[in-house]
Amino acid sequence: MRKILLFTLFVLVGNLLNAQSGLIQGSVIDFLDRSGLPYANISIDNEAQVFTTDSLGDFSIELKPGYHNVTVSYLSYESKKYHQVKVDPIKPNNLVVTLKQSNVNLDEIVVKGKSQSKTSETPLSIKSIGINEITRLPGTTIDVSKVIKNLPGVLPKVSFGYNIIVRGGASHENKFYIEGIEIPSINHFSVQGVSGGPNGMINVDLLKGANLITGAFPANRYNALSSVLNLNTRSGRTDRLGGKFTLGATDVGLSLEGPLSKNSNFIISGRKSFSEYYLKAFKLPVLPAYSDYNFKFESRWKRNELKIIGIGAVDQSRLNLDDANKPDASVGLLYNTGYIPEGDQNVHTLGLNYKKFSDYGYSTIILSTSYFRNKAIKYFDNSFEQEDLWFDYDATEMKTQARFEQNIYVGDNELRFGVSLENSVFSLDNYAIEIGQENLPFIVDFDSKLSTLAYGAFVSYSRKFLNDKLNIFGGLRMDANSYGDLTQNPLDQVSPRISASYKVTNKSTISTNIGSYYQLPPSTILAYSEDGALVNQNRIGYINSNQLALGYSYQISEDKIVSIETFYKQYDKYPFLLRDSISFANANADYVAVGNQPASSTTKGRAYGVELFIQKKFRKNSLWSASYNYSVSEFEDKNGDFVSSSWDTRHFLNLVYAKTFGKNWQIGGKFTFASASPYTPFDQSASSQKAFWDLNRRGIFDYDQLNTAFLKPFRTLDFRIDKNVYYKKFTANFYLDIQNISSSAIEYIPYLVPVRNEDGSFKLDPENPNQYQTELITSDSGRVLPTIGIIIEI
Repeated sequence: MRKILLFTLFVLVGNLLNAQSGLIQGSVIDFLDRSGLPYANISIDNEAQVFTTDSLGDFSIELKPGYHNVTVSYLSYESKKYHQVKVDPIKPNNLVVTLKQSNVNLDEIVVKGKSQSKTSETPLSIKSIGINEITRLPGTTIDVSKVIKNLPGVLPKVSFGYNIIVRGGASHENKFYIEGIEIPSINHFSVQGVSGGPNGMINVDLLKGANLITGAFPANRYNALSSVLNLNTRSGRTDRLGGKFTLGATDVGLSLEGPLSKNSNFIISGRKSFSEYYLKAFKLPVLPAYSDYNFKFESRWKRNELKIIGIGAVDQSRLNLDDANKPDASVGLLYNTGYIPEGDQNVHTLGLNYKKFSDYGYSTIILSTSYFRNKAIKYFDNSFEQEDLWFDYDATEMKTQARFEQNIYVGDNELRFGVSLENSVFSLDNYAIEIGQENLPFIVDFDSKLSTLAYGAFVSYSRKFLNDKLNIFGGLRMDANSYGDLTQNPLDQVSPRISASYKVTNKSTISTNIGSYYQLPPSTILAYSEDGALVNQNRIGYINSNQLALGYSYQISEDKIVSIETFYKQYDKYPFLLRDSISFANANADYVAVGNQPASSTTKGRAYGVELFIQKKFRKNSLWSASYNYSVSEFEDKNGDFVSSSWDTRHFLNLVYAKTFGKNWQIGGKFTFASASPYTPFDQSASSQKAFWDLNRRGIFDYDQLNTAFLKPFRTLDFRIDKNVYYKKFTANFYLDIQNISSSAIEYIPYLVPVRNEDGSFKLDPENPNQYQTELITSDSGRVLPTIGIIIEI
């Protein structure tokens, strides 16, 4: 209540003074020759006047503060529409609008906005997110990794951890790019070998939007089977130096931006968490602390464009031992601090994207290097004594990548080709006491170093027919890696793909795609070593996924679209973990890494489903969307039978609504539902053995009952209210975000723990002194999580 009163006070004070107007400015240029387009039309929703660029293609438009939809059109060019362009009085919003020439007959050109960013090669299975959706979506606390979980095909919740699951594929099947530069993770505290984490690593102040591709992958994107997330950055200020202060849910941040020359600008930001103090108030077992930085340098001259991007994070996770050592410590707190290790992570990426434009296309050169270090350590009873060492993990992965791509446009024809080269060095020092077959303990102790060279090439061609009604795309890609016998021949990884879309009417389109895609398993599997030998080197190859998608979309109106898509994914050569006797697709990460054990590429899988999506983009002061997903995800067990994967949640639903009011208020809500999700129950008999529990400190999964138990369905309701205040020399945004405002219980995998005596010791089974009495403790979260945020920009 105190937080809500404080929020109310802030916004009431903010109403005392408001500035009157702001600017949208920039230029409209030809996509290829980069020349300005004189006298292009610029229309603003709710504004009767149509504005035009000057003789050089530049424009400057004065508007009242708030959010506006902007449409740009030019004779013989395709029009573009920008939704929710922010206008404030202290910072001009700079737009560089690139328009492509249109080959449609002039009398058939229709100026309209597109709700999604579809292309010839990806005519379906792609959704775009604007920056204002990213920053204002209820329940996501300005975190792009949480925002994408509201899109079709993306599972809103998993039974364990923070994995990003898309269309029934495993968490490691996703790839992330920022301005075409691959980044190893978009989250703090990510588990090595998968994707996802509790907090976003990308400061959204750097972004102008994002595209999530869940199928029909472009030929220039490789090593992805479930999704490709493309993050697009904005330009820095060109008028003067400016800054922004942000107080968010778990961190505080500062960013600076401004011009470096007439054609160059920069953005730089840094954040520091206070989540370790916030979460301690809830007596949670892990207290994470993190810092991150993001920067961008951009320069444009003549027909050249250069972008340099830097992303980095330093993470530290410590156990809440203060509360765990108190007499009133909960069973869940004791259980989690008993086996979860403490750890440190460092993630850094530096890359550049250079484009050279010509009359017939453009060339792209991308160079990048990334560094990922993951350390974790655990002592029995958290003694921190060397003789009690239980687990010690230290892994470092460094990648250097180079890509060249050429795009050529001739009339209705588009040709693209390119090559890629990647050097990866992975080193691992691993010590652990584990439980193996027949529940016998053994020691894993090895050092491993792996250096590989990956290379690939692609070519693709697309053409429009029937006055742009029919669009056909074909692409071919080949990849190889020096790792082992099963990865070195590029002819074994030939990846064809075909897409087609047909405009049935001006408002309706049918699209389809079929393709075969490949991905190399994570380095945690590749680098596993025994007696100094890489035991997986000649039995692990690329994972293959053959995919088919069919979709139909209908543009109800300028701002509304409805679509339905169905997909089928067939997996082959999936790693089978020999120690656990399960497919890697069903491996549960234990906070550090997943997959570091003997494996072979022998299992199959399948995923299929249907997605229904309807959306109203921002117009007339409101926006909303609804998505329903039905999907099935199954992989083979040790007997070769298909069983549910760990994320085989059959039904999930997202509803979003937001509305702006007078005096710059916005209120929004989000409802999420997901049906029962499977998990593997514990082998209670084996887990109760005294020798086992004293060593492992948690239950052992019964893989003979792989994913046969189910968590209850869950539903959550999130709420958010925003207030923008425009002063003469700065602007302020105050927001209140309440996650799970209905306090709904969200069930997680239960704990299997020994029953305790009054003195805290474990109770022995009176009929078997070598065994503890154990019980299952429900693990759920019904917390209401309020967040007050403040963003001040000068």
